[in-house]
Amino acid sequence: MNQSRGTITEKIDDRDSTVLYDKSNKNSFVLMGITPNQVILDKINVIKISTIIVLIVCLILIITIARLISQSFIVPIKKITHYFEEIQDGTIDYNVRMKVSSADEIGDLCLWFNTFIENQELKRKTEKELLIAKEMAEAANIAKSQFLANMSHEIRTPMNGIFGFLELLSITRLTIEQKDYVHEAKSASGVLQYIINDILDFSKIEVGKLAIEKIDFDIALIVASAMSVLLPKARTKNILLHTIIDPKVPKVVVGDPTRLKQILNNLVSNAVKFTENGDISVSVDVNEQFDNEVVIVFKVKDTGVGIKEEDISKLCQPFIQADASTTRKFGGTGLGLAISKELIKMMDGDLFIESKIGEGSTFSFTAKFQIPQKENLQEKEIIDIEEVIISEAQEKSNIKPRILLVEDNAINRKIVIKILRNKQVECDIAVDGSEALKALEVKEYDIIFMDCQMPIMNGFETSMKIREQEAGKKHTRIIAMTANAMEGDKEKCLAAGMDDYMSKPLNFELLFKMIDGI
Repeated sequence: MNQSRGTITEKIDDRDSTVLYDKSNKNSFVLMGITPNQVILDKINVIKISTIIVLIVCLILIITIARLISQSFIVPIKKITHYFEEIQDGTIDYNVRMKVSSADEIGDLCLWFNTFIENQELKRKTEKELLIAKEMAEAANIAKSQFLANMSHEIRTPMNGIFGFLELLSITRLTIEQKDYVHEAKSASGVLQYIINDILDFSKIEVGKLAIEKIDFDIALIVASAMSVLLPKARTKNILLHTIIDPKVPKVVVGDPTRLKQILNNLVSNAVKFTENGDISVSVDVNEQFDNEVVIVFKVKDTGVGIKEEDISKLCQPFIQADASTTRKFGGTGLGLAISKELIKMMDGDLFIESKIGEGSTFSFTAKFQIPQKENLQEKEIIDIEEVIISEAQEKSNIKPRILLVEDNAINRKIVIKILRNKQVECDIAVDGSEALKALEVKEYDIIFMDCQMPIMNGFETSMKIREQEAGKKHTRIIAMTANAMEGDKEKCLAAGMDDYMSKPLNFELLFKMIDGI
């Protein structure tokens, strides 16, 4: 023990022991403690085991606390994340809700998630209801269009009979009184046809199937034609009709003359209807002109009863008139102005109305037309063409056309036969497509007037079979003669192999032009 204090390891009684010593500074005493190493090791083992036990207990506590924390924080967040993934995939059940088990931030998060899901569920239900409503509206629109098409066919077929027999009756020997009755019946039939055409035009506009043509036409001729139709009615009311066309207005423009005439007819007809005396003027002026386009303004001014200021906004709404009472004096469907306004829009124009009660009204509208680039034919060329036409007509005058009428309706067959015979033209008859094919097996025809809706074999199928059979042979001209007058019916006839199209009630002047054009 060389030092004042220290530790020595010695074997004592055959056991390894640790000796601790400490020498006193005041005397010669030495304090010594002898402890066997095994005793120390036993104590260390006890401490070690105790420490391991404590560590295991602490670990269990930590895991338990972690699980509790996970349940309170991590699990709700994971669930919300999973639900959002399902929302994105579209697979979520919108009845699911998060359990709100605390008032802390996690509880608020669960609460707001539930609110979000409820709103999404409401939105989904609303969208589903809107989709169902949209599908129902589309189905109703299709049904309405189909109904209008069917009604058009069903109404036009008897109308063709009425018009045809009135036409036949008018060329027979009648008394003055009978002629007057026939004239009034034809006039009433014309009004009925005008109303039906208005309804069909409105339905075409609604479904976006009304198209604007682009052809060359003379504006002055269209205005004069529109005025001439209403001139007799104006004269009976002692109303003066006059037209003023600015010299700057191009003579020929590119647009839709039929629809322009329809607009003018509507406006001038209304002016005549609501004017008891005075005059009606139609003026045509250039509003704007460019290199290849011109904007023209048309004004129809009358001295009629006028319109209240609060009623002007109602005029262009379909089926609505300024005077909606059942005893109104002037009548009408209320579709004319609504259709005219839509047609004007399709011509890139606007409709304007000015009126004062007792002083009259002014309806003006603009329309955009293209200016044709190509020059018109020279006068000498026109004369030559006319001479050729006259020469060809003279050659054909002695040739009797071979005509086949394919029509299932007995009344329509009778009318066409009578009208043709009055012009010394004969025709053969087939009541359906199968009979028409049989007739073509024994005889060639120059022209076939083909109804479209027939039993056994309709006109479309018949026309396609005729075209198949005449491959490489003489082309037979097929004219659709049908009560189908909706947009696209003409194109359907042409696609089936027909050459032209006539809608019922028949225009007999056009009928004979088609025969002459063989």
